[in-house]
Amino acid sequence: MSLNHNKKLVAILGGRLYQNSLTLQKFLIPSIRKKLYEENIDFVIATNNKKAASQFKQLSDVKLIECTDDFHEQFINRQREEKPNLGAETREIINQYAIEKKYEFVLYLDDNIQKILYTKNGKRYCIKKQPIVFFHTIMLLFSLAENTNSGAIGIEMGAFAPKKNNEEPKLTVGFAYSFFVHKVDKNFIFENATEEDILMNIYNGYNKKPSLLLRNSIVYCKTGKKTAGGGNRKLYNEMLKENKRGAYVNKIFPHIYTMKVSYNVISSTNQKKPMLQHKHTLKKPKEWDNYVQYDRLKVYNILSRYKQIIETNFL
Repeated sequence: MSLNHNKKLVAILGGRLYQNSLTLQKFLIPSIRKKLYEENIDFVIATNNKKAASQFKQLSDVKLIECTDDFHEQFINRQREEKPNLGAETREIINQYAIEKKYEFVLYLDDNIQKILYTKNGKRYCIKKQPIVFFHTIMLLFSLAENTNSGAIGIEMGAFAPKKNNEEPKLTVGFAYSFFVHKVDKNFIFENATEEDILMNIYNGYNKKPSLLLRNSIVYCKTGKKTAGGGNRKLYNEMLKENKRGAYVNKIFPHIYTMKVSYNVISSTNQKKPMLQHKHTLKKPKEWDNYVQYDRLKVYNILSRYKQIIETNFL
């Protein structure tokens, strides 16, 4: 899938150690990193964990962006909630790096992506050769980002059940989370809030470049809440006890975002014991749909080519 000649960056963010960075270990393996470089796509890892940074420095083909003490202090000084969300900090490290280096598109990846699945005829299928499909998905998202006015384009989370229909892959206005391409905007910053990605999507909507989601196609799955460990999980669990996660977004945008805690819930992930769970509701303003601009035929052809590649070679 050919791309335009603009600067692109793939970035894994997070504070997990090398051995716990599933996204790196399972998908962005050396052969895939090489393919990215051959496509003139740069790759970085951003971390605010000094121990993790010392490990990543041992990788000769990976550029590391490490959080400095000055950056951390500045980030904490614009704190939006009671507890610091250091996941937001690593997103903003990448964002500032991209602005400084004049990248046009950045693919943001959480470091705990566990697997990818493919949706076909309302069912989910395991994928053969997941790393190379991951690469094709990266290329797909960059291609879609180049051919739409969207501020971000992501894929769906596998935690949500597929629709029981035969719909073709399509783009709709939505909320992108842990696997998305962001169109670099020098006026945007990732806020120090527990729902910084949702704030990004709201920013995009209000600036008439709404985020898009690819539906009825590839999805990603992350480690379960009970088994995730590291990252922001400890912070989230502390805030859940008082229903504080997402409080800032709810205060500023109550017509879009509401949240609550569900008690004694057994998740659809691998966990077996009931636990506290964060639940939120997102109401997309209707006018965001009117802001979307792209050539429908061109996007249809891009999605059709991707579908053919996956269904012919990897199912």
